[in-house]
Amino acid sequence: MITLVGDRSPASEVAHRIDVPSSASVPFEARYEGDYADPYVLVVGEDTYTYTTNAEGMNVPILLIRADGSTESLGDALPHPARWSDPIASGFVWAPSVTATDDGYVLYYSARESRSGRQCISAATATNPAGPFTDTSTEPLVCQRLLGGSIDPSPITVDGQQYLLWKNDGNCCDLPISLWIQPLDDTGLSLTDHPTRLLAAASGWEAGVIEAPSMIEHEGRFLLFYSANQWDSADYGVGYAVCATVTGPCSRTTAHAWLASTASENGPGGAEVTRTPDGTVLLAYHSWGDTVGYGNGGTRGLSIRTITFADGQPTVTELSANSQAALGEV
Repeated sequence: MITLVGDRSPASEVAHRIDVPSSASVPFEARYEGDYADPYVLVVGEDTYTYTTNAEGMNVPILLIRADGSTESLGDALPHPARWSDPIASGFVWAPSVTATDDGYVLYYSARESRSGRQCISAATATNPAGPFTDTSTEPLVCQRLLGGSIDPSPITVDGQQYLLWKNDGNCCDLPISLWIQPLDDTGLSLTDHPTRLLAAASGWEAGVIEAPSMIEHEGRFLLFYSANQWDSADYGVGYAVCATVTGPCSRTTAHAWLASTASENGPGGAEVTRTPDGTVLLAYHSWGDTVGYGNGGTRGLSIRTITFADGQPTVTELSANSQAALGEV
């Protein structure tokens, strides 16, 4: 995800929770005020770990959400990025995601490569989902330098096979933008086979920018969620495509955003889909409140909602009137 470097609001130790209607299995379904850009949610037992883009001097802030809905900042999951990354390019650790393996946990993230100046993707490991994660790599896991670099990693496992999705960062330098996928080995630290292009940016509501891929399987089809348009505007939103297999082909479903700005949430995006152990499908994303843009004093709060399906089509819970009132919109 493209992220403004500099004037950032601090991630609070205890997030301000704004409730939305919740199910018994998802007691934390809510909007959390603060700055939680590009969230990735990992459910471990009764705890939910939310990893976000760099903020307040931390490379990968972690927000712990407990089963009772209480929250706690766990600090920085990645105190030291890869050696190949630029140590003076603070503010360039973006869009983390985490997957469980037989050996523990793997955190994927993008950082600025010293030699090329491009954003590239790396992987770090830990035995605990709270970290600290360690990255011993000497080169990026993914770096499409000739396509502008690579960002927004997101894992998916299908029938025991792990895959990594990402975006080539073409809009950094006026190059074509696409979403990609490639198999991982059992460790989650190396790619196998070859990358496959899933979807290219389009005009219309996407305005030629597509990013933040995240995929989930439902009834034999694969739903590829993505964000599009200008990240720091109310035009930013989330769309999805339907794919015949995990590696495509994929086709768009509508000519407009599936999740767009509302009275209480502006520019929703950076969305990740997660299936909990009990089968609940969660959607985690960020959005601006009343004020859009860091330069205007805005922050990107975290929303976690449940996805349900009707005739194979995904829908999400709506913010309640109380939640909207808490956000100052009612």
